[in-house]
Amino acid sequence: MREYWEWELRGRAKAVLPSFLEMAGPHLQELCNQNDIEERPPRIEVRNGVSFLEPGGWVGLYSSPDGRPVVRVIPDPSKLNEEELETVRKDVIQWLTLFGAPFWEVVLQNLTTSIIDDVQLSMNYSRIVCELTDALLTHRLSRLAIPKTYVGNSIRGKLDGPATISARQKDPSKVVCTYQEFSPNTPLNLLLTRLHAVMAGTLARAAKMVEDPWSKIIRNRVGKHVEVLQSSPFAGLLENSMTFDPYDLTTSRRLVAEASKSVYSQSLLEVWEAFSRRRHLQSRVNVQFDQSLKPMSKVYELWCLATVLQLLSGMTGNQVKNDTADFPATFSIGPRVRLYYGAGRKREFTSRSNIMAVLRENGLSVGPGRPDFIITSSPSTGKPRLVIGDAKYKFLRGIDTSDVERFLTYIFDYMGPKDPGTPVQSFLFHLDDQHAFQKVTSKDDQIEVFLICLRPSTLNDVLPKLENLLNQVVG
Repeated sequence: MREYWEWELRGRAKAVLPSFLEMAGPHLQELCNQNDIEERPPRIEVRNGVSFLEPGGWVGLYSSPDGRPVVRVIPDPSKLNEEELETVRKDVIQWLTLFGAPFWEVVLQNLTTSIIDDVQLSMNYSRIVCELTDALLTHRLSRLAIPKTYVGNSIRGKLDGPATISARQKDPSKVVCTYQEFSPNTPLNLLLTRLHAVMAGTLARAAKMVEDPWSKIIRNRVGKHVEVLQSSPFAGLLENSMTFDPYDLTTSRRLVAEASKSVYSQSLLEVWEAFSRRRHLQSRVNVQFDQSLKPMSKVYELWCLATVLQLLSGMTGNQVKNDTADFPATFSIGPRVRLYYGAGRKREFTSRSNIMAVLRENGLSVGPGRPDFIITSSPSTGKPRLVIGDAKYKFLRGIDTSDVERFLTYIFDYMGPKDPGTPVQSFLFHLDDQHAFQKVTSKDDQIEVFLICLRPSTLNDVLPKLENLLNQVVG
């Protein structure tokens, strides 16, 4: 289905999605409040006894607790066509990947449902741990060889000649043999047992937090871990596994050595390391990006960010550096130019607030605005320069009074007076290719707003003009 369309819930979707959105709702609303997300969270509407999913501009994959897809919501092709959407997707993923896992993970946590995927993440770990256990049992669990000595009347194992001669001096009927006993009490088996115990506890707690059918599915998964823990050899290892320290240096080395003996053992160790850090098993950003629910307006915003950063890098001849590895983000392009991206309540640039911060200090329930982009430069001579930009995943006719009022507040609050005769400049990205690049000047010639249609199909036309605009800040 497409964003903004409503869809009647039937079958598994009717059973799963209401409980999913009930669990996800508070988190989604918090994301909207903290990050100025314009789209309202997805919700279930019931009319005349019929339930409908209203995605509200959030795209991505809705899945059941066991990881099976229920419905995928795709972007509206009337805004960006299929080719443009794929370009936006690839560019955003490329830039998120470029800045590394710490940055893109925190971006996904702040702009998508990836942080509420914890239950599904645990279910995925559970499934893989059970599959690895079956494979390890099929190919035989590793064993610890324990040397033993046998003294008796028959040969058991390997005859120890010298020891037998010595023993027969006392009793001619005795023989001495050496052999090995094999114990499952190895570091890797203890780790596997520990994983099953931890997974059972984690999922049991999760089952109490949700309603059926999620709760029932999760309880069934708990039962699989309990069944393993009650079987041999895991039942005999359970007590030791809970006091076993896999992070001990000596134990860690033994684990690595033991895991090197088979691909399944190596996979088990990797799963433990990933689970202990609560990382996605498929940590590739494209997988998380495609599957997480996310507001399409923020996807467009991220693409605009990538485009502007690439342009600034080319203009200055400097690489882009992420100063924060966090979200909201601050990027340096050489020693003089900075780009502040993303809403946030404690941003460096809020100290530049001219009036809103002062009003807040005097009791008003207001604060410095949080535009999508603030680009600053510190020239070698003269005062610092600044330009403000905003991105709207809308056609011009869809940009309403509240959008413009908010944008004008940014201009009024952050952009101080310029030299006489020099207007304050800002830019507003939109989707309307009928108005690719348009300068709007206030009646008193004090404010210029550049309306720029930034989309893959208009890049060749608008980038040179956008570069000219930004040159007035960074040049």
